[in-house]
Amino acid sequence: MPDDEQHEEQHRREVHGLEHEVQRVAPALARTLTDALIDVLGGVTAIRAFGKGAIVGTGGEIEHAAALIHTPFFGNLFREFLDGESIICFADTRAEAGASLVVPVWHKTVAATRDYYQTITARVADGPRPDEIVVVAAASTGPRPRARIGDRTTDPVVHAQDIEILQGVTA
Repeated sequence: MPDDEQHEEQHRREVHGLEHEVQRVAPALARTLTDALIDVLGGVTAIRAFGKGAIVGTGGEIEHAAALIHTPFFGNLFREFLDGESIICFADTRAEAGASLVVPVWHKTVAATRDYYQTITARVADGPRPDEIVVVAAASTGPRPRARIGDRTTDPVVHAQDIEILQGVTA
């Protein structure tokens, strides 16, 4: 088997091997993190925007974060527990302990509402260790302060050829 095929087969086995652990761990993680958000932010109805993220330690792979936060066992439950409908914005990376993760957040039911496009920076000083994963659940009870750029549903159709200032750039 060529190297690429061997690597792909090994990767498939590893991912398949994560399924049982994800099904066991991810729902409990979703419940724990959303319960904390609900408690701290004043209830499900107070939460208007959300996001998620993960930092994998240097001994792991991004796929380990994806297995936890990008499956229905976490994502669908996270959305359900917070009465959301939108796709949950995310960020993930592989890094040493103390790395910052900038987690994007947007409205939990009306994703086109730009007033809720914001980020929350998370950092755990001593995590993740090489064999750990830090999972972040982010939420907001309101829009950005002084938000005023409208939303995608009311935007005009814009093409580069229509914008005079770009005429020299696109020509």
